Amino acid sequence: MIEMMSNEELMYQDKLKRIDRLLFLGLLLTVAITPLIIVNHTMPFVGPFVDNATITTGLKTNFYTYYKFWFLTIMTGLLLIIFLYKVVVVGYRLTNIKLNVIYWLLGMFLTFSAVASNHKTIALFGLYDRFDGTITYLCYITLFYIAANININREKLIWFIYALIPFILVNTILGVINFYGFDVLDYDWLQSILFFDMPEGYSINSDSNLMSTLNNRNFMSGFSAATASMFLCVALLSKSNRERAIHFCFAILSFMLVIFSLSSNGFVTLFVMLAVLFLLTLLLKSNGMPLLLFGAYLVICGLLLSIFGAQNPNVWAESIGVYGKETGKITQSTETVEENNQVGFLTLPNSGVAPGSGRFYIWDRTISLIAEQPVLGYGLDTIAYEFPQDDIEKQAGLNTYKIIVDKPHNMYLGIAYGSGVFALLLFLSIVVILMFSYIRMIWQKRDELNSTYYLAITGMFVGVLAFLFQYLFNDSLLGPTNVMWVFIGILFGATWLDKPNKTG
Repeated sequence: MIEMMSNEELMYQDKLKRIDRLLFLGLLLTVAITPLIIVNHTMPFVGPFVDNATITTGLKTNFYTYYKFWFLTIMTGLLLIIFLYKVVVVGYRLTNIKLNVIYWLLGMFLTFSAVASNHKTIALFGLYDRFDGTITYLCYITLFYIAANININREKLIWFIYALIPFILVNTILGVINFYGFDVLDYDWLQSILFFDMPEGYSINSDSNLMSTLNNRNFMSGFSAATASMFLCVALLSKSNRERAIHFCFAILSFMLVIFSLSSNGFVTLFVMLAVLFLLTLLLKSNGMPLLLFGAYLVICGLLLSIFGAQNPNVWAESIGVYGKETGKITQSTETVEENNQVGFLTLPNSGVAPGSGRFYIWDRTISLIAEQPVLGYGLDTIAYEFPQDDIEKQAGLNTYKIIVDKPHNMYLGIAYGSGVFALLLFLSIVVILMFSYIRMIWQKRDELNSTYYLAITGMFVGVLAFLFQYLFNDSLLGPTNVMWVFIGILFGATWLDKPNKTG
């Protein structure tokens, strides 16, 4: 009888291993492939009228996020089916009540916010050029939950960091080509692949160019800062000179991507993460190689800044120059407005740009909207239709009335605006639990940091920190955000859950 039970246990564990291998492969593919997908899609879009051609009802094109969205949705659906088989058929026990409560409550607030929204279709799918709605967020938290509940071979955990190498290589090539004034869209064969869905009568603008696989230089800059932080961290912790050299090279390539993005937020993020990595380097019990490697990275980055900055002044303006930028408003006035003010005809604010390239103005108005509907919010990705676009202070905050504010430029405010304050608090609870769990685990295992397993965990944790920091001034985006959620799930399983269900 004892032998039979033992055999059953072995069969059970074998089934779990085979299922977890499938889940591992699926999660790996979502991390590696989603940020790379770029294919044009043309579709009809119906939305509330706003006096701006880009978000008014009509035929729209989406080059960056449409197929990312469907790939993520399909992959999440397949992984969910496999995971449900693991739980329902095989009998895997979801023993961690706290994680279950957080997951279901967050899913509930995300879903109910879409149901309660005045713009339900947009809240469900997101704007046509972003697809950052409820379905996308439900995919994120589902990937997180699955990642937290699988057992991954310790030696293979670092593959999740390696899965970002294709993104770095492809975008480095695109970055170099664009930096030197060339465009891959000049090749007809590539156009025929990327724009196969172009309707008859439509054509590519003459000034269009393919700079990266993400649809905004701010996102590209922030994501590249995160990959630079991860690979540099692994290089500093590794004991093998070969591994150090490989990871160091990809950290350098990632820094080049930050340069090519010409966006200051990547530089700011990397500056903060370098401070974190320097402290980590000081805490390492080593022969001084991590400090030497850290210094070499700073020197090479400085040389690259000098080389590329000499060819494009914007490199300096968006990197070192960002720390000397004037943070106050830049104002200007016209004679007509001034004369009218004098006679009491009308009072208009002077033109200007609020701190953070206008972000402070957008954040202020977004917080006011959140205060009006704090429980369920307005629906994710609907801010273009709720933001006070006719606000008289817009001229003073964004230097023009013509800009349509369609995102809050802050992921945390985006969650609170879209799904309510409780949804944001649930997300922050995940972050806080992860922070304390990682610190506790690393303190207990501080003598094993150089092992492949803890090296991968620390690398991913540093990457998550970089994501969380750069999302203070960036919005969520398909590609980078699903990578962050998968990493958070893996770290949860490794540091907090300690792999529940070790028994059948």
